[in-house]
Parts: sequence; structure tokens; C-alpha cells
Amino acid sequence: MARVRNASILASFLLVGTATASPAQPPFKPAKAGVDASKPDVLPILKLTQVSFDAALAALTRQDNRAARDHLRKAREQAEKALKTNPASRDAAVGLGMIFFYEGVAGDRRGYERASDWLQKVVNADPDAGQGYQYLAHAYGRQNRMHETIVNASLALTLLTDTASIRDLTQLKNGFQDVFLKNWYEYGQYYESPAAKLTRINAQNNYAIELVAQITPQFEQDLAAKGLQALGPTLQISQDAPTKQYLQKLVDKLLAKSPGGPPFTYTVDVVESPAVNAMAFPGRILVNTGLIRFCESEAELITVLSHEIAHVYAHHSARALQSNWQKQQVAATILQAANINNSNLKEQLITLGASVGLELLARGYSRNEEKEADKYGTHLAFNAGYNPTLMTKFFLRLYEANPRQPFKWLSTHPPTTERIEYTTAYLEAFPLEQEMQLDSQEFKDLKARLK
Repeated sequence: MARVRNASILASFLLVGTATASPAQPPFKPAKAGVDASKPDVLPILKLTQVSFDAALAALTRQDNRAARDHLRKAREQAEKALKTNPASRDAAVGLGMIFFYEGVAGDRRGYERASDWLQKVVNADPDAGQGYQYLAHAYGRQNRMHETIVNASLALTLLTDTASIRDLTQLKNGFQDVFLKNWYEYGQYYESPAAKLTRINAQNNYAIELVAQITPQFEQDLAAKGLQALGPTLQISQDAPTKQYLQKLVDKLLAKSPGGPPFTYTVDVVESPAVNAMAFPGRILVNTGLIRFCESEAELITVLSHEIAHVYAHHSARALQSNWQKQQVAATILQAANINNSNLKEQLITLGASVGLELLARGYSRNEEKEADKYGTHLAFNAGYNPTLMTKFFLRLYEANPRQPFKWLSTHPPTTERIEYTTAYLEAFPLEQEMQLDSQEFKDLKARLK
């Protein structure tokens, strides 16, 4: 079906209609190296498929969806026949995926999903199927699956050479990548959301839901102050002014390049400790000298700082407090014990929140919280001009240094295979081909001085 390589131009028709039943597809089994994939010859069947497919495209141009679906049904039956006759036919396999895609264009609600499911299998089995990646990217795009669209468009661009396909894929990729790079942060309205409200059920007032407290930037900073007060006796704050100034500059750069997060002005302190660790609180960041000594480049250090700041961007401590509080209130209501002394309620909440926050630091964040911090951290680092792939390199290096007794940072940030794979896959959507900073002379000088 080479003649319809650029038929995706017609994909501008985004229509809604009824779903069509999806029969089981025949298997696609690419031929092994040295085996003639053209036998048995299915070219006559594919020519009939092309005729039906062209008729469907013509019907779509007339916006006659019913006729288009009829022609696509015939084309699908012919493509499936070709694939049954020769399971190694790439043209038949990719053509079938294209037909599924245009069934979506013609109004079949499941068409795009069928196309992405089928074409994903095709490219997994045949990584050189460039047109398969092209239509897979478009199918994911129609489902608004941003990451998959970008990745598959990138793969298609490495395989296809015709000008029209390259122009089509570049436009698709750039459009989704622009959204990916700009709309990554999901908590811009956190303080106005229900998640920032602490409520209780008043059993003495017909079980009415009452607002107890509103989480605000000041509230989060009060939580941080309470937690830092508890940590204070265990910290040996360094008086190394040059190191503090250098770290402060890095943090300020991260925040300046990713505006829109929580409105905190951060103060960085250096902690004299061999532990490879850092901690971020609303308005305060603690960086151990052990972390600086372990990092091999400024970009590695940046990705760790970005990850820690990302926990604050995601309001993890405040959200944990809200969850903990609501659970306590449910239990209190059941026990008919919802009558709390309002005179010191804020102090009770701050104490509870500090306790929850310290527990997070001690036991580590949840898998979802870590994934969120990894995701946001990559954007923070990238926006500041650094290569975010150094995050996964740091994970691996730290774990490999002592896999049986991992450093403190890993004991609360476990580098599971799943997590490393997830972060690596997420990074594929970044424009990693562009020039990014890896190191600086200032970092090298600092490392030499701290030895």
C-alpha cells in the first residue's frame, strides 16, 4: 500500500460515530534474516486492498463517512486475507493498521485504539517498519497520548526518507512536544483546589462538613519550620560560604527557569555529612557534603536537587497531611469524637503535618510520589538547561556503589528496575538531541576543594 504513504493528510477529519466490532487479527510474523518475505506473493490481494482503500479516502474527502466505512471494511477483509496468506508481509500488516486508523477517522470510536494496539505489535515485531511508526504516532495522537505520540514520531523520522512524511511527522512531533514541555506541571491551582482544604464532619451539627483549615504557602512553610526544628539537633550545618553560594545559585537557576510552582524563596544550607543525601522543604534545602562528593558532574547534582524540589512542587507533605487528617476525622466521627478544641487547632495541624512530613523523610515516599518527583525533576533540570538523563545515571551509579547496603538517599528513594525503566522511557519524549549542559568548571573546582 505504498501509494497511500501520505494519506495521513486526510486525518484532519476527527469524527464521532458508532463503534464497529473488531474481529481477531491474523498474526504478523516477520521473516527471519535471509528468508524471502515476498513469498507467498500477496501483491494481487494488496492491489484489491488499495482500490478499496482509495475509495474510502475519496469518500472521506466528500465527508461521506458511511461509504468510507463500507470501503474500509472491504479493505480490512482483503488486508487480513493477505496477512493470512503471507504472515511475513509488512505491507499487509502496516496496511491493516492504516485501515484501522481511517476507520477511526470515519467515525468508529474504537478505530484509533485498534490501530495503536495492532501497530504497536507490528513495530515491536518489525522495528524497521517506518510507516508503521508513522501511523502509530498518529493513532496515539488522536487518543491524546502525548508521550507515545512523540516517541513513535521520533522513531518514524529515523526510518522514513520521503519529504512529505518527514514534514508530516515533524509537525506532529513538534506540536505534541511543545505541549509536553510546557504543560507538565499539574498543581498550579493547588491552593484553590479541594485537596488544599482540611475539613471535618461535625456530628453535633447534623454531620455538616466544616472547613477546618486551608493549606496556603504560609501553612506549608510553618510545616517546614516545625519539621526543621525537630531535625535541627541532628544536623551539623557547614559554615562553608563558597559551597553554600554555589548551591544557592544552582537552586535559584532551577526555580527561575520553571516559574509557576509554589511561591517559596529557598535558602540552601550545607550539611556536614558523608551521607549521599539532600532534602527540600518549602523555603529551605539541605544538601549533604557527601552528595556533592559523590556526584560526578554538575548535571548529576542538578538532577538530585531537581528531584527534591519536585517533592515540594507536588506538595507531597501537605497532601499527605490532608490524607492523614481526613482518615483521622472519619475515625473520630465514627467514635462520636469530632469535638476538637478550636483554640489551638492550627498548632495541632502543624504538629500533625510536621510528624507526617518527618515520617515521609524517614520511611521514604510512595511509588507514585517518587514517580511524580522523578517526572517533575526531569522538567526542572531540562528547563534550566541541563541534560535530565543524568538522573537515571545517578540512580544506577549510587546503587552499584553499594547494592547490599544502599546509601541513605537510596534507602528512601529505592532505585527499582521499574522506576529506572519508567524514568528512562519518560525521558524519550524530551528533545535530547539539543545541546545541554553537563558540567562546569565551578563544580570541578568545588569537588577538588572538598576532597
